[in-house]
Amino acid sequence: MDVNNVETLLEVIKAGVQSLDEVSDVLTAIDRFQQDPSILDDYLAEFIGTLSRNFFVRSKSDQRSIGSIFYTLSKVCNFKRTKRHLPTDIFLLPQILTQLADWEGFEDWRVLSMLLSWLSIILMSPFRLENDLEIYEETRKLKTYSVLDPLVAAVHAELFDKNLDLFRNQYLRQKVDLFTLNLTLKSILNRKSPLASQQLLDLLTLDNLSLFCLEQAFDSSETHNILVLKILPKLCRLHALQETWDGIEEITTWLLNHMALSFTDARIQLAHSLAKVVQLLATIDAESSHSLVQGIFDELIEELKSTPVDAIDPDRLHTELLFIAELGRLGSLEANFITQFAQDVLPVTTKFQQLRVNKITGHQIRDASNFVCWSLVRKCKVSSAVEAIFFHLLMCSMTDPDLTIRRSASAALQETLGRYGTDLMDDASVMRLIELPPNSLEVCFRDNIPKLMNLLMFNAPHLINSAIDWLIVDNVLRNQDYNIVELSTISVGKLFTLGEKGDIASKVLNSLRTRTDEMTCDQSGALSARYIYLAAELPLFGENKIRRQCISCLPTLATQLKEESNNPSERFKVLAFMKALNATVITETSELQISMSILNTLLRIIRFSSPSESRFEHIKQLFVPMISRLASNGALFESRDIYQKFEQNFTKFVTTNNPICCAGLAYTLPGNFLCSFLSFCPHLNHEGRSQVLNALSNTLPEIVQANGPDILKLLAEFLDDYTVTEQGDVGGLVRKSTADLIEKQLLLFLGAGSSVMNLVCPRLLRLAAEPTDKVKETSLRILSQVYSFKCSDSVTHDENLFRFYSTNKIEFRSDFWQGFMFSAGAIYSTDLRIRISVDSFLRFFDRQSAEERSELLELLLRIVPSLTHVQSWRKSPIHLNRVGCQRRDLIKRATVCANFWRRTLESGLDVRENFSLRAVYARFYNLHLLKTPLLRTAVVKLMPYLAVACASNKGPNHEALKNEIFSRLQMLANRSKKTADDISSLQIICLEGMLTICLAFGEQDKLNTPEVFQQDEKASEKIS
Repeated sequence: MDVNNVETLLEVIKAGVQSLDEVSDVLTAIDRFQQDPSILDDYLAEFIGTLSRNFFVRSKSDQRSIGSIFYTLSKVCNFKRTKRHLPTDIFLLPQILTQLADWEGFEDWRVLSMLLSWLSIILMSPFRLENDLEIYEETRKLKTYSVLDPLVAAVHAELFDKNLDLFRNQYLRQKVDLFTLNLTLKSILNRKSPLASQQLLDLLTLDNLSLFCLEQAFDSSETHNILVLKILPKLCRLHALQETWDGIEEITTWLLNHMALSFTDARIQLAHSLAKVVQLLATIDAESSHSLVQGIFDELIEELKSTPVDAIDPDRLHTELLFIAELGRLGSLEANFITQFAQDVLPVTTKFQQLRVNKITGHQIRDASNFVCWSLVRKCKVSSAVEAIFFHLLMCSMTDPDLTIRRSASAALQETLGRYGTDLMDDASVMRLIELPPNSLEVCFRDNIPKLMNLLMFNAPHLINSAIDWLIVDNVLRNQDYNIVELSTISVGKLFTLGEKGDIASKVLNSLRTRTDEMTCDQSGALSARYIYLAAELPLFGENKIRRQCISCLPTLATQLKEESNNPSERFKVLAFMKALNATVITETSELQISMSILNTLLRIIRFSSPSESRFEHIKQLFVPMISRLASNGALFESRDIYQKFEQNFTKFVTTNNPICCAGLAYTLPGNFLCSFLSFCPHLNHEGRSQVLNALSNTLPEIVQANGPDILKLLAEFLDDYTVTEQGDVGGLVRKSTADLIEKQLLLFLGAGSSVMNLVCPRLLRLAAEPTDKVKETSLRILSQVYSFKCSDSVTHDENLFRFYSTNKIEFRSDFWQGFMFSAGAIYSTDLRIRISVDSFLRFFDRQSAEERSELLELLLRIVPSLTHVQSWRKSPIHLNRVGCQRRDLIKRATVCANFWRRTLESGLDVRENFSLRAVYARFYNLHLLKTPLLRTAVVKLMPYLAVACASNKGPNHEALKNEIFSRLQMLANRSKKTADDISSLQIICLEGMLTICLAFGEQDKLNTPEVFQQDEKASEKIS
């Protein structure tokens, strides 16, 4: 926690404890310390001392507040810590008992929790009380509130500790619950002499108590089960004092028979309790203790060796590992057991996985394995097994799919290196190992594994083969997590660049050759798919033996694929097939010709792959590089008919906007691309065009070299795609893909000369000024590189944009403002974004000279489409450019222009006398005559602000223009009435505009003129 924040929170708590004001703030401040309660330890004495001072003379309201604060402190810091700071004066006992009797009702349980804690700490005083039965009966009434059970049990345990007869009497009356029994036995066994403990219960009562606990365990909740498990070791100690060995054997047998509990907390407690029993036996009969542990180890090892992993009971295995960890933590595990664990248990449990209905389980087993290692290294001598422990922790910390387990392995590894590091490698290597970060799985496989192999090669070369087998056998051929399979394959490929004289590479090949000898094309395809995926890594694929085995399994795998299945195993088989086919085609090996079966499988994969799938990009990356070879080399196919079928289906898939084939269009032969592109592109939808453009980022240089730079001019036209469908502005996807393509191939565009950049840059500046975030950011970034302009991180995008425009405005005047009008005049946007754009424009406008302002206003007016232009546009049935992109909707542009002018005038745009407002009014007046509701409404909303602008514009006839606008609004208001009893939204807008004009010119008396509102009383009422 931040130091300043801690100080602030402590001040809030301190003030609240003293004044009892703003209790809710105090409770919130205390809760903030749940991550690190130890910070409060030094302040508990002060806080609780203040709370308990004069507690009994305070009002009920104050006592409730104190109870809430005390409970929250106890919840965060633990009741054991907080109650230590309560006054222990025995003379407070009567007042506490009186208060316990006074407070009734569940709503006051927090006060009762404080009083019970206070009572238990006072009862710890070394005095026997005469009224202990009275206290017992009074507090027993509070057990009706389950939340108070542990606190009542603590009070009763203190009473029973001082009066064993009271305990025996209440037990015989069956009034002692498990909470109380556990605390009582703990207190008595810890404080009493062995003789006193021995006299606690007679043999018959002890046997009955043991039987009661064992029978009760599975008749109650998990909480009760855990309490029973806590009690059983204490009963064993009592049996040992009574020398009743049968009781110990019965409890031990019960624990061994219930190792497979279904709840994690119960398994943890069982392991802890069983370890305590073993520890007790070791002091009584070391041979029996050894035999018990040996039996557990033998059963565990036998199960791991003879039982399939998926058939192992994970709950039982988890408990057994926790038991071993507890023995290690207690320092009670003999050296031979440590060796057995490292040799026979750890290699299985550290990689343990089970597949359960598409869900991979086993993380608890792997985590428990790390816990065992940590416990053994800390408390036992593990010299004989340290290398095995070190190796498994090291590999687990790098390759486990679960971050929590990688971290626990890393913690145990650091403990191991801290104690035995010099026995394993030199100090510098130890430090480099510790510094390898386990957080990112991708980094672990891409960077850490190669570094690790180098370290092992120079410090522990005998471990290299085991590490390689871990990657190939355990991670690729057996792992249930296909992400690990893919990452491990990448890691194996990178190992070919490591080691002196290729030592590591040769070891990898030797391991893979061994697996190749064992490989068969299995019926399910599960194992062969993993092998194929690994073998198709290009460095490995070059090995004849590996390549031949990979290719031989490919036809069988093709017949087993379920392309539409979402099962992870089936999805991985598809990837393996595509990767192997890719390697075969790219290397143009003659060992496989594409059969009809393989082609049909490939076509089904392409047809069923969707961009919404996580595997889509991977499949696309594997398919598109094959296109140029498949399309140009018929020798790759078994027959010409198969080759022609591929060509026909590829063409068909492109024309139907199949995303993978559209991307593949960019990978056709460069010399044929332009013709195909012009043929297909006008018929593609936005997704198809986007896929082509994205793919061109990898192939464009070759295409330009084959077709010349004019193709870049063609690509620039995709920046004008404003296709709109029911999904919205889908053309934005095409504009974004085009901008990304230009950014990635910017040097190519720059090298094409000014004729290309003169087409590209104005369009990019227009896009940089438009409201689409990703497109405008990319566009400005490109322009900044082209014009050596540095954007500032401390200002908004608009401010950087205006700085750029100010430097280059002669070159980009019209294009820039066409784009910016769509930001400040947006039809659908947030108020905040519109306000930012309008404010940015006004700041820029104010910085201009009078002449520049006038020129800018003239330019902004020219951008507004004329009535003739709009009418001509509406008559044309098609608005597409030569690549099939839909041009901007002219009605929408006119509406945006009206919004822009209205918002800027409304925000205080300074229109001087040398600019003609009548020209603005005339342009928009003509547009509002069109029967387009959205445009008409936008223009009518603008009209009153043009009239108001006449006040600052001293041009000729400004008064006449104002009156003309007022009259027009009045006429529209009267004309747009629906019925005598109803009014239209346009009428409301007109009347509001008239009101705005009257108020701006101080002509409120006009509002009282009968002819203005004589027929619009209802509208007037609505406005008011």
